Amino acid sequence: MKPVLVTIIFTLFLNFCILAETGHAEHVPGEVLVKYRSDSALSAVNDLHHNIGSVKKREFKKIRVQSLKLPDDMTIEEAIEYYRQDPNVEYAEPNYIVHANAAAQVTPNDSSFGSLWGLHNASTDIDIDAPEAWSLTTGSGDVIIAVLDTGVARKHPDLAANIWTNTGEYPDCDDEEDNDGNGFIDDCYGWDFLNHDNDPTDYNGHGTHVAGTIAAIGDNSSGITGVMWQAKIMPIRFLGIHGMGETSDAIAGILYASANGAHIINNSWTGSGYSQALKDAIDASGALVVCAAGNEAGDNDSFPSYPASYSSANIISVAASDQHDDLAYFSNYGVSSVDLAAPGVTIYSSLPTFSYAVSETVYDLNFDTDSIDDWNTGGTNSTWAVSSGTGATGDSLEDSPGGNYLNNTSSVAGYKTVIDSSAKNSLYTLSFKWKGVLETNADFLDIIYLTDGASWFWADYLTGTTNGSFVTYSTDLTFVAERFNNFYFGFRLSTDSTINYDGVYIDDVTLTRTPMN
Repeated sequence: MKPVLVTIIFTLFLNFCILAETGHAEHVPGEVLVKYRSDSALSAVNDLHHNIGSVKKREFKKIRVQSLKLPDDMTIEEAIEYYRQDPNVEYAEPNYIVHANAAAQVTPNDSSFGSLWGLHNASTDIDIDAPEAWSLTTGSGDVIIAVLDTGVARKHPDLAANIWTNTGEYPDCDDEEDNDGNGFIDDCYGWDFLNHDNDPTDYNGHGTHVAGTIAAIGDNSSGITGVMWQAKIMPIRFLGIHGMGETSDAIAGILYASANGAHIINNSWTGSGYSQALKDAIDASGALVVCAAGNEAGDNDSFPSYPASYSSANIISVAASDQHDDLAYFSNYGVSSVDLAAPGVTIYSSLPTFSYAVSETVYDLNFDTDSIDDWNTGGTNSTWAVSSGTGATGDSLEDSPGGNYLNNTSSVAGYKTVIDSSAKNSLYTLSFKWKGVLETNADFLDIIYLTDGASWFWADYLTGTTNGSFVTYSTDLTFVAERFNNFYFGFRLSTDSTINYDGVYIDDVTLTRTPMN
């Protein structure tokens, strides 16, 4: 491999995945992205929204795209068809969900340099020949690299001196003024498009790990070194605590990086939905856009992964290689759609230090005092009820009191009280006790959530038997709380057309919030 000056390596970290109930690529419920033609009149555009009751959430004027919230009674498919038929509209599409990609002869004196096999491996030379490249240059503070990810721990000792500073705002970082007129208040060190503030702190670790691989400070007798010893990392957060984010926030991040001088935009995340709006944002950027090819072990020529698979001239699509100089077992590939591979297995890099505040109970439900009137029930073959003396300590919420559940059931019990999730950067955990007998891998107790007032979405599930005992189960709803300021939760019984069993008993339901510091 020839010496390289800048190689963006996507790294190994845990992915979080949630499949919404749709036959299409995963997307945000009740939202669409719409691009209008350059000659469209503002009045005509506003009339389109008014006629169906959609509301504009944000606008990307540079690429003439708006993000819209749909009325509760309109599906995404109906909205897309409605907008596409209008001559003022260039295209309409879902607001897709994307996920962080987990990966996976000048020698610096950094204490952990020996762990960076991808930069230099004397025994096998399966690396990027970083020392040879450093004999030419170790980087430059004039190079700005935007890390569009889960954020960056900007005070990390191996990163602090290489964090980009917006000179138009600095040092007045707390005056609540947009001093440089770029539309973002006090954005001294980048922006958080998830929480819409000037603090793109990393609460996941992925973005800090990526930033360290790119430009951890080199030759400082401590920690690791990045591919570049000197460069400016621009932290842009749009992926949450579990590495999940929305296309609309990715678009905003790319436009921000481009407008604020980024030469390179690193994207170590992927999604399966083709977004023309995201491609338009990339096409409009003067930056080099480096993208992870993806971690599904698939052929991107046949099954594209975005943004890596866009045909944009400024994209470099990077696969992952391993310590044997082979394609990593998890890495996507593609003869025409992937440009190169770089080390992406067991990559040692910088990580933030997390701390947690004391958990607080948001809701605590006990069916000795909570009645079925506190729940909305419905669906097919719905018989949900609070039954006496069947709980862990008293009464319980039961799917089919006094008998077995029916075939082909899809019944819902949703708690009527809304969950206030406006407090961000927190873990939201739903815990409950359940006893049940379900046909294994055929009948299910689904843990579900609702955000748009109309459709319940799947978050987790249980199946099989608890052998006659109540078992405590917990599921993480942080990904919902991060994207919405309020939501509802509930349970759904889903059965097939074969065997009927006793079903489930639910008791002692609690929802806790744990702030991250």
